[in-house]
Amino acid sequence: MSELNLIPEELKYKRIKKLKMTNYISSAIIVFAILFAIVYIPKLYLNKLTSDESNLDTKISNNSKLVEQNKKLLADIKSATLYNNEVNLLIKKAVKVTPKIKNFEKYIPKDVVLTNLTYSKGIINIAGTSTNYNSITAFAANLQMSKEYPLARIIKIDSSVGYIFTIMINE
Repeated sequence: MSELNLIPEELKYKRIKKLKMTNYISSAIIVFAILFAIVYIPKLYLNKLTSDESNLDTKISNNSKLVEQNKKLLADIKSATLYNNEVNLLIKKAVKVTPKIKNFEKYIPKDVVLTNLTYSKGIINIAGTSTNYNSITAFAANLQMSKEYPLARIIKIDSSVGYIFTIMINE
């Protein structure tokens, strides 16, 4: 059986025209939405990447301060360690001089005055003055006769103003 079409032609064309217009508008909206998505989504993604980059730059700058502090602390530790090692080395190499020169008192004649005493690498240098030449030689002889300083010898005697002398003792 066949259907009877009672819809007038004019309404049929209006309906087809309306459907076409709706299709065109729908297609335009879809195309516009696709174009909008094509343009807007990359911009959103770019903004997100820019934000992430700025956050990472901030973290890096904060961490760079920590790295600089770490480097400074490591340099301070190294400096303190070197200083400590030098001090320990000096303590180990330190020579107790007091016992070596403490006994000079009993060998010095009364008119001899010691002006300088130096100790370096096993050699004691004694500088002094006296008003009597014989007191200087007696002092050197007393040192040579002792058990502690048998290698004592007079290096120089200057008689310009009184008697200025230098005695050297090798250990």
